[in-house]
Amino acid sequence: MPESTILIVDDDRTIVRLCQRLLERASYRVITATDPYDGLRVLSQLRVDLLLTDIRMPMMDGFELISQAKHYQPDVPVLVMTGYGSIETALQALPRGVEGLILKPFASSAELVQAVQRILEESHRRRVALHAVDHMFAEGATAHGIVTQCAAADGLAGQLPPQHA
Repeated sequence: MPESTILIVDDDRTIVRLCQRLLERASYRVITATDPYDGLRVLSQLRVDLLLTDIRMPMMDGFELISQAKHYQPDVPVLVMTGYGSIETALQALPRGVEGLILKPFASSAELVQAVQRILEESHRRRVALHAVDHMFAEGATAHGIVTQCAAADGLAGQLPPQHA
């Protein structure tokens, strides 16, 4: 989703510059920070569409950054990059609202751009769906009615239990 704003936070200036160059080439607006506290200042002042952060940083680890970032922007999608990929890292990331994990060094320049694009598209679909549900409730729809409409769209309407008053 070009025109999206991505905040990159990593203490390694070389990685920051590489990510910035790849994402700007793909038409994303990029803001960078090599200090997690600077990244939090950005999040407190500017809406971003994606937070791309390293896990291991000396001043504050990426998980703490994500936790604090969610105070400023609770629904900001997060893509974590790490040079220390493991099952443990992935398991730690999931409950913290991380949508993706990418290993450094990147297998190819396209790998980062594709991961960012996938997460932004998923985030956009979620926002559209939530907006539609909010609109349906505002129009007086019931939860059962919304589920029935969604099931009908998927061809599952006959498999739903009847609504109980």
